[in-house]
Amino acid sequence: MNKTKSYLSFLLSFVLVLSTLGGAGIAQAQAEENYVEEWIEEELPGLDDYQQTLSIIEQIPESVVLEGTDAIINWYKETIDDPAVLSAIEYQYNQTNQGEFRIQGVIGCISAVGVALVSLAWAPSKILKVKSALKALGGTAKFVSTAINYYQNYRKLKYSRTVAWERAVNAAASNVAPDLK
Repeated sequence: MNKTKSYLSFLLSFVLVLSTLGGAGIAQAQAEENYVEEWIEEELPGLDDYQQTLSIIEQIPESVVLEGTDAIINWYKETIDDPAVLSAIEYQYNQTNQGEFRIQGVIGCISAVGVALVSLAWAPSKILKVKSALKALGGTAKFVSTAINYYQNYRKLKYSRTVAWERAVNAAASNVAPDLK
């Protein structure tokens, strides 16, 4: 009985120590992840918009793209859940149909994602090219993750943000045919 108590006591102590260490590791990992996200947002403002735009383009079925602009716009409206993006698409689409196509100077509350998507809808061949490039790069998430890693390295080497991002994108896309870059 005494051996059982000491074994049980040892086991409980061991579990307590491990649970304390594990919690600290998780908290530290979360703190580092938050720091990296804040750093990326500070270094590359608007990256989320670009990533969201590429992700949506990546999802558009080729058959929809081949049907033309109206089919693309309808697909956006049926697929996208973000109200800001949808209102931007609607706004930009209406402006375009009234002959006032303008990407620059769009009201600040209008989503850059929506503007980009609508402007690309008028060039289905560009959408197909972007989709091909994203496929060759392994998808949006992989491409952005790889580019961010390169970017961080270039920033450590003291390159400016612009030069670091240009080099990072080129490095992340190094295995892609030049016409897709």
